[in-house]
Amino acid sequence: MLQAQISGEKLILGVSSSLNVVNTGSNIMSLGLSSTNYKSNASGYTEPDPETSYSFNLLPKVGYMLTKNIALGINANIATYSYKRSYLGQKYNYKSSLINAGPFAKFYFDSNKVFPYLEAGGSYGLFKEKSTSTPEYKNGIFKIGGELGMAISLGEKATFDTLFGYNSITVKDKENNPNNERVVIETFEVKLGFTIFL
Repeated sequence: MLQAQISGEKLILGVSSSLNVVNTGSNIMSLGLSSTNYKSNASGYTEPDPETSYSFNLLPKVGYMLTKNIALGINANIATYSYKRSYLGQKYNYKSSLINAGPFAKFYFDSNKVFPYLEAGGSYGLFKEKSTSTPEYKNGIFKIGGELGMAISLGEKATFDTLFGYNSITVKDKENNPNNERVVIETFEVKLGFTIFL
């Protein structure tokens, strides 16, 4: 069924979210909502308000099947992360966001029920962060990587995708950076998503 739908349809639409990435990272590139409480039985201990964090990450893509096995397209990454803490009347807020886009290529291996595939691509965009104590910083972000995935049929025109990938992410200040100072982050991630064939 999967071979028929991939060879018969040309346009592919997909969306996924990463479950875990290191550093920029496990917060900005994941989905989650958490609350942290600090407790103690010590005399006179004042329990602070809970720390809260929220992260949201989506990776939409659109592509075109050149052959029954090869697809080319554009993927994007839209993500935000926020963190709030309050103690003894002092409040601290941190927020970051990113948006990037770039090309990808995907190769599907022939199979009857479950389609393994390889995907590689790169993207470029903008990473912003600010906190209570610092102004907003804008950084360019460049990502290149590859993934090994499995596409499981959900009918004639859709698949559920599981991907295991590696990415190299470079973040650097876009302003006042004469020495080209940058941070290079190597990450491993797991992504889950859906693809529709039209």
